[in-house]
Amino acid sequence: MSFPVDIYVDSSGFACGASGTDQAYTRASTQNRTKYGHPLVYAGRWYGSQMNYRPYQNAVKAAGIRAAEKEKFGV
Repeated sequence: MSFPVDIYVDSSGFACGASGTDQAYTRASTQNRTKYGHPLVYAGRWYGSQMNYRPYQNAVKAAGIRAAEKEKFGV
């Protein structure tokens, strides 16, 4: 059975699920998630079967760029 996962990306491009963040198992906003104190950017909700394809990879890449800007400029 397949189920969607909320994906967050840090400034190095590392993607993790919502349970891998510092706010795991809470109802924290998608805007304020961190991992080890570093800001994360929401890359969307994806099914495992979609993760090998270009739309997912483009979303993760774009989120990584936004996360790097967020960390650099503190936005």
